Amino acid sequence: MTDRRALIVEDDQILCNAIRGALEDAGYASTTCTALSEARREIARSKPSVVVVDLSLPGEFGADLLEELASRDDSPAAVVCSAFSLAELIAARYRIPCVRKPFELDQLLDAVGRAVNEGARPRKVA
Repeated sequence: MTDRRALIVEDDQILCNAIRGALEDAGYASTTCTALSEARREIARSKPSVVVVDLSLPGEFGADLLEELASRDDSPAAVVCSAFSLAELIAARYRIPCVRKPFELDQLLDAVGRAVNEGARPRKVA
């Protein structure tokens, strides 16, 4: 089995812990952060298999991270997990799965599994 690592970028601590627990139960070593600066450092340090990113972070917009990852050849797979009204549009723009809040953890696990298996790395649609 490959080394599966997940990075969760989510500011809601309760939801973040639930996502982390579900991913760990599914076999992912999970790390969490609440800010994009932390996420950037963690991506560089641990090279996660997948990033689960909320779009609405305090004073930040998660799509900025997707934009950065879209320009990298070595970007991890990604899943948008957000209640932001344009979440599906943003996910489609980067060709990655989107799970709208509120959601069932099984929905998120399915999206993460598909993203990893299909190599759904952020890439801008031309």
